Amino acid sequence: MKNFLLGLSVGCLVTVGAVWFSLSPEKEALSQQTIDLEKENQQLQQQVTTLNMTIKANEGKRNSLHQEIEETEKHLLEYQRVVSEVLHGDGEDYAVEIIADDEEETVVYSPGYKEDVPRNTDLQKLYIQRILNQLPDVKGSTITLWSSKENAQLYAAGTYPNDGAEGWSGMNAKFATLTKKRDEYYLWHHLSVHESDPVGFGLYAVEGE
Repeated sequence: MKNFLLGLSVGCLVTVGAVWFSLSPEKEALSQQTIDLEKENQQLQQQVTTLNMTIKANEGKRNSLHQEIEETEKHLLEYQRVVSEVLHGDGEDYAVEIIADDEEETVVYSPGYKEDVPRNTDLQKLYIQRILNQLPDVKGSTITLWSSKENAQLYAAGTYPNDGAEGWSGMNAKFATLTKKRDEYYLWHHLSVHESDPVGFGLYAVEGE
């Protein structure tokens, strides 16, 4: 009887050992799969964290761009208002005074030119166009516009002095020149004696184009 029980015990142990041995590779595989899943889960969590940070950053950029768009729209509406006011009038005409007028050149004084707006902008060119649109019929094939009446008179009379190394400083008061050649009109916006910017929109052409 003892031998039977001993044999039975040994048999059970052998069977359990065999089963355990046969299950060990599966347990190792399951354990490795668990480790891989945990790593993948950590990576996914990191990706979610990164995406959340990116979303927040993009929301900040979107809000900033939205504010910029609103500001740009406000500026555009203000610019359109000013353009309409300049071109179509604000209730009164700009003052213009013809200092000299002959076939060669017409000299015009006008205080309507706005030097206080940013230099060399389309807005200044609009003021120039409005002044020219308000001129009566003149003889000159060239029209010069002046912001100083005294300098315009000296220029028209040809009695101005050469008071500088580069000529007469009073020429800085000439802010625009319109020249008609055949059927084309050329308009220059003068920033100084030696610096001019061609106006190439509306009925005005640019030489060389």
